[in-house]
Amino acid sequence: MCHVIVTCRSMLWTLLSIVVAFAELVAFMSADWL
Repeated sequence: MCHVIVTCRSMLWTLLSIVVAFAELVAFMSADWL
């Protein structure tokens, strides 16, 4: 059970990192927030 929780947490962090990186890329491309 603990292994499953750790795996889910790792997957969640990976997904979150991808979303944040994509959001930064979009913000850099549009540059509307500057």
